Amino acid sequence: MHLQNRNLPIVALALVSIVSGCSPTAIPPTTPSTNIPQVVESSSNQIDLSKTAKSKGSTAASNDLPILDASSIATEPATVPSNTIGARAKDSTSPVTTADAIPALAAKQDVVPKQKVFQPTAEQLARWSQSEYEPLQLLACRDWSKTGFVEKLASFPNGRMFLLAGTKITLWSIEGIEPEHVFLDLETSQKLLSIKSLAVATNGKWFAAGDSEGQLKIWSVGDRKEVHSKKIFSTGITQIAISPDGQEIAMISYDVDVVIYESSTLEKKTQFKITSNGLKNIEYVANGQLAAAAETTTVWNTSTGKQEQLLSPGRYQSSLSLSKDGKWFAFGEKDDLQLWDVAQAKNANKSFTNIAMNELVEFAPDGKSLITANGSTIRLWDIATQRLVQVIDVIGWPIVGLSWLPETNVVLVSTANGWTRIWGTAKSGEPLGLRPMHAATVLPDRSAREPATTEQWLQAIDLRTFPRLSVDKPMIVESTRLMVSAHETLDQAKQFYDYYLKRAGWTESASPSAALAPGSVEYTKDGFMLTASFTKEGETKTNIGLHNIGNYDLRWLPKFDAAPIVDGYSTANMVMYETKADLLQIETTLLKKLHDAGWTPYSRLHSSHNEEVDVRDMEFLRNGTVLRVSIRRFPADPTSFHIQQSVSSINHALPIPNDCGFIEFDGNVQPFLVATTSMTVEQAAAFYDKSMKSDGWLVHEARRNEKEEKIWLNYHRGQQDVLIGLGKQESGRTLIRVGDRLENVSWQLEKPKPVADAKAVGASIEAADFPILNESKSATYDSNGKSIEVQMDGKTMTEVADRYSQVLQGLGWTIKGSGIRSDEYTFLTFTKEKLEMDLRARSMAGKIVVNIQGDGLIWTKPLPGGKKIVSYEAWLRQNKHPASLELLNAYKAEMQSIGAQPTPQ
Repeated sequence: MHLQNRNLPIVALALVSIVSGCSPTAIPPTTPSTNIPQVVESSSNQIDLSKTAKSKGSTAASNDLPILDASSIATEPATVPSNTIGARAKDSTSPVTTADAIPALAAKQDVVPKQKVFQPTAEQLARWSQSEYEPLQLLACRDWSKTGFVEKLASFPNGRMFLLAGTKITLWSIEGIEPEHVFLDLETSQKLLSIKSLAVATNGKWFAAGDSEGQLKIWSVGDRKEVHSKKIFSTGITQIAISPDGQEIAMISYDVDVVIYESSTLEKKTQFKITSNGLKNIEYVANGQLAAAAETTTVWNTSTGKQEQLLSPGRYQSSLSLSKDGKWFAFGEKDDLQLWDVAQAKNANKSFTNIAMNELVEFAPDGKSLITANGSTIRLWDIATQRLVQVIDVIGWPIVGLSWLPETNVVLVSTANGWTRIWGTAKSGEPLGLRPMHAATVLPDRSAREPATTEQWLQAIDLRTFPRLSVDKPMIVESTRLMVSAHETLDQAKQFYDYYLKRAGWTESASPSAALAPGSVEYTKDGFMLTASFTKEGETKTNIGLHNIGNYDLRWLPKFDAAPIVDGYSTANMVMYETKADLLQIETTLLKKLHDAGWTPYSRLHSSHNEEVDVRDMEFLRNGTVLRVSIRRFPADPTSFHIQQSVSSINHALPIPNDCGFIEFDGNVQPFLVATTSMTVEQAAAFYDKSMKSDGWLVHEARRNEKEEKIWLNYHRGQQDVLIGLGKQESGRTLIRVGDRLENVSWQLEKPKPVADAKAVGASIEAADFPILNESKSATYDSNGKSIEVQMDGKTMTEVADRYSQVLQGLGWTIKGSGIRSDEYTFLTFTKEKLEMDLRARSMAGKIVVNIQGDGLIWTKPLPGGKKIVSYEAWLRQNKHPASLELLNAYKAEMQSIGAQPTPQ
């Protein structure tokens, strides 16, 4: 058999664009938690429109939309969307209605008002049909304190047992909370050894493991004895693959050699070199055929050691997987995952998008779906339609193993810290005595005017898994934003999304915002607002945009009131007004007023902090919602400032004590937080226990650590783990920190730099004395980012590079290497006495912009122009003050002493 080739929200506006343990049955009794598989949206893959309606007495998964026939579409009441993972307000089998899922609203609104829904034609029904899917829920955690670090997971074909390997090799049963047997314990070794590779034979009777020193060991599972041990490589065995018939074992190390051994005798059969560099993974496509993922992905004959096919020219894509029945083989292709039809020996023309270079891939036992995992998400895909049907967000330790078990039909997910989570449906958990660990997410009470949490945003709708036309080409796919291009007419695209939105419980707004762009439609649901825009491109192509605006009406916010204002524009998701007050007064007033209204201002970690003189961009956090406030000169009237407010969701957020005032925060990839509170350490711990539980997190008591005046709190929710550190400061306040390596990005935690020796200080250049070579002799100094920017007019890139090189070399600096020189970009590094300065120059609008930074610059002398008015955030940072609002008056007084900014004429 041969193989062959094959971060800013968009706002469509007319004016402006813009544990209590991890026991297998632990269920919080009253916590109104979040759904953990955080993403299956209504539709997204749960509906088969070709089926007739279910009877009222039938059982429906809580995440399925009701199956309606064409005659019932216009009269059925709306239901809660399918991303209500396991959401049942009354019991675990009855369908969820809006009143069930939101008890606080039941008295006000028993059912969503009936609404006429577009009735698709038979042809549309056939094209739009979505396969049913019941989402996975967290059923159990396995967290034995002696597991140690884990690098590999492997399961047995009986679907009841699995292995974890790293510093130990442990055998587990699905039902057990501790391992049944420890095959190997490397922690007792004199050497720093670990298991780097693991594979179970297809008959489940034996398994093989390779360690970090190149030793291969084989164990018999039945009598739990080691039957073979052999030195294969001088370095670690990084991957092991066992052929489908169990006759061969293939292994690789850190080079490009592949060795094939007979499994019964451990006699070498073949050894060959892969023709491309960076060999990362191997997997059998079929007996006698081995795929190797390196710089390219190729297939080799294991008997002859000859390459049979270039499977993928995609660079360094290591994802490989064979389905349980041998029908499908998955391999990485650039940033996609492709499927190979093994029986037909050809590409199946099925692809799954946005796959990481080292994505873990596992096929479901029935071959109808597959699950993938990377550093940020676990995703489930329907193979027939190639649709994403569920997303489980990940926080914490990296995922090292993924296995979908046959028979029991549950999924194991193991992380490097020794945790294994068991995911499955409520039905698949029943025979194992496992029940979902999390309750349903309750949407916010509209009367409370409370912005939604991250989980509530996802509960309302998750656009990553919302239905899309089969020919959609996605441009932006986020939980709250979706932009796609479809080969459908404008009317067809509108009908499709109107149909699915209304089936998911959304209602077309009776009085849409006046700011809606032409071709846009506004929908509402349980206080949330969503806009859908449609623009025609050609005769049969339509650009589609969906945007979940959220549930918080910005007209509820307090406005600046220390001086007269002129209202300019006001809707639920955008507020704009003007004032002739000075920038300092506007900034300080809004910081206080918005904080008093429950919003916490923050400085964003892991990002640069440059700012313009006449501009303030502030961000505030409340629950899972971010408020952005932009203050700028009003173009039509330079004597006025224009204030604009908008909101969006944040991927990850944490509770914050109100008295923190001002914090450092970043929740885009994982939650990072640096804050201080007047609470004691014990009081802060009680605050987080209560707040985290109410947001659906489970407390992991076994991993709680208290030492002296420090407490580390562990919480988990689905596949998300959070460690909150609390410690007493010399000031008596409690420091709150979440995340790693914060010392590199937080001015509050920044470690003092070692004192440079006199020689190095003498070699450096004061930023205030750096030669400014433009004719105006002006420059922009960023003392926060430690950089200088100069704009050169009337010069070519070559002239600028030569001029600065000549001046700096005259000061004793030498150019390191050749650097980069082109007409559009120049990068040069200058060195002197082990110090460095980087010069970057780029062409912008016909001018050359030069940026200089590095440890060769020091910032001890006053900068040209003296002190300048800066933002409160920049002032805190420059002076290394603790983040809070307690110094707001001191900041204001200092800025006023510098002098008011001149008003443009």
